[in-house]
Amino acid sequence: MISGLGSALSGILQGTSLASGIRQSSGIQSASAKAPAQAAASATFTRRTDYTNANLFGADLSGQDLSGVDFTGANLQGANLSGANLKGANLNSANLFGANLKSADLSGASMTSATVQGADVSGANLKGANLNSANFFGANLRGASLLETKIGDANVQGADLRGAAIRDVDFSRANTFAAQFDKVLSQAPTAELAAAAQAPQMALSLMR
Repeated sequence: MISGLGSALSGILQGTSLASGIRQSSGIQSASAKAPAQAAASATFTRRTDYTNANLFGADLSGQDLSGVDFTGANLQGANLSGANLKGANLNSANLFGANLKSADLSGASMTSATVQGADVSGANLKGANLNSANFFGANLRGASLLETKIGDANVQGADLRGAAIRDVDFSRANTFAAQFDKVLSQAPTAELAAAAQAPQMALSLMR
């Protein structure tokens, strides 16, 4: 009887071991085994200097040091770049649609022809940045710093710039229709701003 029971237990253990081996060899893992690996992968980011045309859709790059990195033509749609250091970065023609750039340092960055539509750029530092031909349609720029920022013919239609610090910025060629401005700090040159406010295609709400 005992001998028979021992044989039965041995068979069960061998079967269990075999089933485990099949799962391992076939690549089948339990959810608990997969979770740590996935978490580790999502937390890993290898910094390089060239991400030209890279697909970084929805990537979490918050707080990363990306200063001077080349993101020309990269897809950063929906990416999280909040608090990231993008000082002097090249974001020309990049897709930042709906991206989170809250409190990011974009000072001296080049964003010509970039798509920043609907993005959250609130509290970001855009001092000296080049936004020529960029599309900021409906973007949130509340509290952002636009000091000596090059706007050129950028599209800021419907953008929210309330509370933004704006100085030495020329909006005369930009599309500012329905954009919201208040607490404009030393907007210069005053004559150009006045001309822009009187243009029929622009709607500026200015409170000094």
